[in-house]
Amino acid sequence: MPPKTRKRGRKEGQRSSDGSSKRKRKPSRRLVEAQNQSSDGPLNSDNPESEAAPAVPLLDESVSNQTVQGPTQPDKGAGPGIVFSSTIHCPLNETEWIVRSKTKLCQGSDVYHCLLVEDGKSRKEKCIEKTLILQGHCPIFTKDDYLHWMTCNTTGCPDTAFRSDEVYKYPVCYGYIDEKNNALGNRQLSEDNTLSLKIGIPIGLIVVLLVIIIMVIVVMKKRRITLPCFSRFGRNNDPVNDHRQSEKLIKKDEEDKPEYIDIGVRQLNSKKVIYVIGQLGNSVSFAGKLITGAYKNYPKSDAYENCTTWSPKYFNYLDFSDKFSKLSFEKVFKPKSVNFIDGWGGLWNENPCERQETVEILSEIVKQVETHKDIRFVIGLRTEIRDNLKGHLDRLGILIKENERQVLDSSSGYKIRTIEKEIKSLESSCSNKNCDCKNLSFDRVSEINFVPIGTYLVVKLMRLDHKMIPDFFKKDVGPLEAVRNHFEELMEGERIWNWLPYIVCVGYHDKTEIRQEIASAFDIPKSTLSNCKNINEYTKTVDKNELAPMWSHKKNLVKTEDNKREGNVIVFWHNFLYICAFHACYKKYPQKIMRHCNLDAILQLVRPKNQSEALTIEASNEEVDLFCEERLSKFGNDSLFLEHPLFQDWAKRKGEIHRTS
Repeated sequence: MPPKTRKRGRKEGQRSSDGSSKRKRKPSRRLVEAQNQSSDGPLNSDNPESEAAPAVPLLDESVSNQTVQGPTQPDKGAGPGIVFSSTIHCPLNETEWIVRSKTKLCQGSDVYHCLLVEDGKSRKEKCIEKTLILQGHCPIFTKDDYLHWMTCNTTGCPDTAFRSDEVYKYPVCYGYIDEKNNALGNRQLSEDNTLSLKIGIPIGLIVVLLVIIIMVIVVMKKRRITLPCFSRFGRNNDPVNDHRQSEKLIKKDEEDKPEYIDIGVRQLNSKKVIYVIGQLGNSVSFAGKLITGAYKNYPKSDAYENCTTWSPKYFNYLDFSDKFSKLSFEKVFKPKSVNFIDGWGGLWNENPCERQETVEILSEIVKQVETHKDIRFVIGLRTEIRDNLKGHLDRLGILIKENERQVLDSSSGYKIRTIEKEIKSLESSCSNKNCDCKNLSFDRVSEINFVPIGTYLVVKLMRLDHKMIPDFFKKDVGPLEAVRNHFEELMEGERIWNWLPYIVCVGYHDKTEIRQEIASAFDIPKSTLSNCKNINEYTKTVDKNELAPMWSHKKNLVKTEDNKREGNVIVFWHNFLYICAFHACYKKYPQKIMRHCNLDAILQLVRPKNQSEALTIEASNEEVDLFCEERLSKFGNDSLFLEHPLFQDWAKRKGEIHRTS
């Protein structure tokens, strides 16, 4: 429990001993356009985001992992605590925040954040999507580096809803609650006995309060009176009514809150498994994480006996073993946990080789959860992957009914307003009065449905080059061909763009570890890969540990050194950009791509003649033969690839050749 706030100076953000503020900030009326992908819309996904990071992407984008030593007392998840010593500190005002953010080079739709880590002992700086934080809560980073929030009930807590990148307005959310240890002066306590006195008084009070609480509980149990839940900060808290109260406080901003959050939470109260479904770029990953996090303090019902705080967890389905059983289930998923799982079937597009395993793991989860009343699941599925799995799931009795799913492809008030804001921003950034961007509208952009991607992502892609906009509306071109053509022009126009095939083949670019065999195959100078200029509009920098797991790695089809996960790497800011770049490179270097590109990309994005799909490219017989004979055959395990159209086409033609020879 944090000590009582001491008297402070009159600087903004500091408070007196009675808890009142010397100067009050006007509460922000702006809420977050929460964006996520991926790896994986109007939120993270529709935005170049996390749903995102193409190449083997990630969930969040880490730019700096600097941490500050904090207190040793607070238990994990206990929220803000006292910082006894600090080598760096989070910004405490807008000016300082802006200055710090400029040093972090956040890219795409990610913005600078400096938050307390959930252990309460350190702070971390990262580039991630901003999101809405409700009144009475503080944003934090989980141990897995996701943005989350925790209840705050001490002096100086947020008294209105605010954006996560405005946390500097509330120093208490950093753990700065002691005069000698706040960010205005990172000074250590000079005497141990002073520290002991500060800690000793609250401990004494805690003991007294615990005795009183125990006595009250005993009395109320005898009288059959139920106590409401206690939050992780120790405040007497009614999760349902507290949520309703928060909703009232931000009613004026209600139109800027995604509708799916409340809908998803209500679904989780009655269903153990719900599904968030949407096209690439429609915020599936980010929406799923928001729902998962929002359920954290929700009880199963209004009967509070069993309303222990739920623990949110985030997974990629490839995190689980091949033989996912009841034992695996109980080992991975803990009681009182709400678990978001995505990545089903593939990162950029579905890999048919993964289909059977996807069905088996999902069906086992649905089966096992029925015997575990205190575990919940949010399953994130791409629309086309859901469609491909539907027959298999129907046969297993997994019907994905209307009251247990949210389809993000349909329009909503929040989605329309978010896209309209992005269109307005696109127009205002252009000084050419005759530019096609001046004629955009939500209805017009929504007509672009030639490829299965979200409308918000379409508008974001238009920013890359306004000259592409007319092609986006042509049925014989569309966004995929338009961006592919854009990449082709870049490769033809400037030699510096020779780096493109390299990042496509590897899936990301690590400047400290050049794959010489790939660079040589495409005649890419090492100096080009070391500099990689002019790519900030298309890429972002992430921590290699945050790259999404890959099927080829799980099946041990990749060399050990390819699995190293240290340092920062460059990836495209959205998976769709990687897909477009792959198409551009394949068109120019088909055989080289088949020989050198990462296995997962080829299995997801290449199909034989007459079997192409919305996001795939068609290979000639010669290219299919090259891939199967030079690469797949060396693994000596054809059973892994039996369900893939490339392998099936090759085997069929080879069989016909043998019969005629």
